Parts: sequence; structure tokens; C-alpha cells
Amino acid sequence: MLARYPRNAISLLSILVFVVTLTVALGTLLIVTITPPRVGAALPVNLPFVPTSVYPDEDIIPPQRSGIATPVTATARSGFTSVTSTAAAKPFYLGIPWAQIGGSYLLALVVSTVLGLYLYIAQPPSLTSTRRLVLLALVIVCTVFVAKVALPGKPLWAVLFPVAAGSMLLTTLLELSLGLVGTLAMSVMAVYVIDTSPEFLVYAPLNPLDSLEKLFLYLITGITACLAVWRARRTSQYFIAGALSSAAAIIVVTAFWLLAPYHDPGKLGWLLLAAAGNGFLAAALSVGLFFILGVVFEVTTSVQLHELAQTDHPLLKRLLQEAPGTYYHSILVGNLAEQVAEAIGADALVARIGAYYHDVGKIMNPGFFIENQRRGENVHDRLHPQTSAGIIIAHVTDGMRLAQEHRLPTRIQAFMREHHGTRLATAFYNAATHLDPNVDPELFRYPGPSPRSKETAIVMMADSIEATARSTGVIDPQELDALVDQVISQRVAEGQFDQCDLTFRDLQTARQVFKAGLRGIFHPRIQYPEPADTADAGNMPLQNGVAPTSGASAVGHDAVPRETPSRTA
Repeated sequence: MLARYPRNAISLLSILVFVVTLTVALGTLLIVTITPPRVGAALPVNLPFVPTSVYPDEDIIPPQRSGIATPVTATARSGFTSVTSTAAAKPFYLGIPWAQIGGSYLLALVVSTVLGLYLYIAQPPSLTSTRRLVLLALVIVCTVFVAKVALPGKPLWAVLFPVAAGSMLLTTLLELSLGLVGTLAMSVMAVYVIDTSPEFLVYAPLNPLDSLEKLFLYLITGITACLAVWRARRTSQYFIAGALSSAAAIIVVTAFWLLAPYHDPGKLGWLLLAAAGNGFLAAALSVGLFFILGVVFEVTTSVQLHELAQTDHPLLKRLLQEAPGTYYHSILVGNLAEQVAEAIGADALVARIGAYYHDVGKIMNPGFFIENQRRGENVHDRLHPQTSAGIIIAHVTDGMRLAQEHRLPTRIQAFMREHHGTRLATAFYNAATHLDPNVDPELFRYPGPSPRSKETAIVMMADSIEATARSTGVIDPQELDALVDQVISQRVAEGQFDQCDLTFRDLQTARQVFKAGLRGIFHPRIQYPEPADTADAGNMPLQNGVAPTSGASAVGHDAVPRETPSRTA
């Protein structure tokens, strides 16, 4: 009933397209030389060996076999590279390195396939559309592209290179798991393009320890940034994550400097400076790109959510002015939902803001909802049950229209669609069956869909529990507990949670939090006694210069009744 994993939000076809596209993009970056020597330009270098990425003719004797470091000249001709040596060897031409091309695309295919398998099996909840897949691929490819363009042959810049910026973006715009997986892919591919680029190998030999240092540096700083920025609600948290990443980078650089066969104190100072700048550069880039990518890819950011929480938002102001009962109901639902979300590990901020806006559609017909009606007046008493049900159900579509007009994030719009799921408007359906036992129940059903996330499911429960408790007037703790159990059991029996990843443990935790919350809201209050003779109340002496009042309505509900009024001199 309650699935271990959510439904397949990402189709197999979408993932296959993602894998193929990422493979082509990464493979192309691996084999393309961004800054090749100019055609006809001779670049004198001293190499003790022929680079491993160079494939000479079989009759060439590589200089390293003689154990002598000999001058080598690299010349580009019509897109191919010829290498000559002053040793007993003649010029040769590489031709097209098919083996290198094939190996590069195979490496890109392996990385892309593993990432695609993870997406298909784990079905990350944040990947709700193809647009999110594009965002994931874009961050990975752009990170590798910058590494390819700017870093080969520049070891100091490689230490400064902020892979952690991509890690922060994936974590905050999507989710933690994708940030960690993306960090792994970006780190491996970035190290490969930096240390195996043909334009770099022509100038210097490949040092395995240097490559291992970069891999550790990018992985550790990226993972640190992901964990530090997870569920960040303030911009300052990005710079805290940057500081932690810088500290991790300094530790990694120092460790590998100690492992090196030769220790150069002067070099260590520059490396530590670059490592310190790594995290802060990552934080600055992630903050800047965070807002841009959030808007372009329609990702709900924490900054947007905090703006929506302001009571001066146009929709909330309208809700307060035109449907005040609904407004205060939504605030209570938001408080309950936030507590439950925190307890079960869901996004508490999203749950609270979604609850604030879940009923904004009631603005269109506020008087038809009980929380906005005066006591003793119910317009539905004069309407046919089917007509009443249509008006009540319409608040879902009305809310969606208002949300689109005010450009609310799609993640918040989901609360309007899903907080009633596909349930029946039970009260009106039951009334209709008394008039016609064969009435079609589909005429009384909400359009849905049922909740697709933990947050919308929590709001569905909070909405029903708060409304039921208020309408029944229950204040006894045992009765409130029974009410919570009954509402949640009904939603489970109706299958409303089949499409979200709530577990039975989550539901049990939610029950306990709802029960504690309701006891705090609907607790019994003190009955304030009336004066013995109300007719003489106006002749009672002043208390501290103020005439005494009687009745609970005349005192604040935090006040306590006085046993004997005291006189003042």
C-alpha cells in the first residue's frame, strides 16, 4: 500500500535520452583539444619521454628508452601532430587516434550509465520533470567544460577550481543525494580532462600523485559543501559551507604535500592560499547562479519560500481580508504540518508555506465555507447537495488559477491540487444519497491527484484533522487522540497515500505529533464566574482606579479570576 519508493516520476525513455546526451557531451570534452598549437608553430620542450597520449609510428625509438632527455619539437599540421627528436629517429605523424577516441567515449558512457541507473532505481523525488534532468546534466557538463578550458597545465588553478559550487547547486536546487552523486561524476571527469589533455601532456609528464590529490580535493570539498548547505534557508549558510570546504581543501593539500617526495615550503604557501580560496569562490558562484538557475528551471528556492511566508503577500492579504476564517485555519494547519515534517524528515519549510496557500481558492466564494459563515447561517441548507459539492470542490481549481496568476512556484501549487486528493465531498454525497440512492459518486469527487510528496500528504492530514476537531468541538485529550487516529486511518484506507513515499513509521510519528499539537490548540479554558448580583455590578468599588468587569468575554484568555477584589487607598 505505502510504496518503498515513489512512482516512476522519470520515464525510462527520459533517462535513456539523458544518458546518451551526457555521454556525447562528456566524451566530446574528453577528446577535444581546446587550445591546440597553432598550425605550423614549433613549440620547443624538454621531455624525458614521449607522452602516453601520443601514438608514434612503430619504427620510432622513443627517447626515454635510451634514458636520455632529448629536445623534442611539437608541430601542428592540418589538425594532426608531428613529433621530431634529435635522437636517431625520424619525423612521424599521429593520424586519428581512434583508440583514444573510443576509450574516451567508453569512459563517458560508463559514468553516464551509472548515473542513469541511479536515477531510474532511486527515483529521486526532486526530479519531477525533464527540465530537472536538463539542470542536472547542465551543471555536470559545464563544470567539466570549464575544467577542460582553463585548467590543463595550471596546477595552482586546479587547486582553486571550485567543483564544490556545482555540488552546492545540485544539493540546493535538487536534493542532497543528487548533489553527492553529481560531485562524484564531476570530480572524476574533471581530473581526467585536466591531467590527460593532449595540450598538457606535450609540456609535462603525468604524475599519478597529483591526479590523486585533485580527485581527493574535489570529492572532499564537494561532499563537505553538500552536507553543509543541505536545507539551507539563509544566504549566510552558503558561505559557512564555503568556509568548511576551504578547511577541507587545506587539509587535503597539506596531506598530499607531506606525501610528496620533495617538500617545497614556498610552494606550500601558494597551494594553501589557493585551497583557502576554493570554498569561498564556490560559495560566491553558487549564490549567484542559485537565483538564475532557480528561475530558469522553475525550482522553488528557500529564498522564494521565505518571501511567500510574508503576510504582506497579495494572496495572503486577500485571504485575510475576504476569508478570515480560512486564513486562520491555514495558519494552524501550517504550524501542525511544519511540526510533523520536522519529525519525519520532510521539508518543513515547504510544508508550512504550502499549507498557508492550500485553500486560497476559497477567496472566490468565501461565504460557502463553514469557517467564514456566521453562526446559525448556512447557505447550503438552501442548495441541492450536488450544487453545494460543485461549489466546494471548485476551490481547488480556483486556487490553481489564482496561483498561476500570482506565479506561485509549481511546488506550492501542488498543495492546492493534492490536499483533498481524490476523496469524495462526503457530507454532500451522503445528503444526495438520501434524495437519490443511485446518485453517481464521481459527481462529488475532488479532481486530485492524490498526494505525490510527503509534504502534501502531511498537509492533507493536518487540514482534515484541524477542521474535524474544530467542527466537532472536541477538547477531551482522549477524544482528540481518537479523532487523529480515525482521520489518518481513513486516508490510508482510501489509498490517498499510495503515490507518495510515506512509511508506516512516518505515519506513526505523525500521529503522535498531531495529538500533541491538538492538545495544545484545543485545551479546556477556565470558566470565569459572574458576580453574585449583576444588577449591583455598576456600584462595585473601583479596583486600582478601574471599574471591574465580569464574564470571560471581558478579560483576556491568559488572565486568571481574582478571588477577592482588593481596594486601593
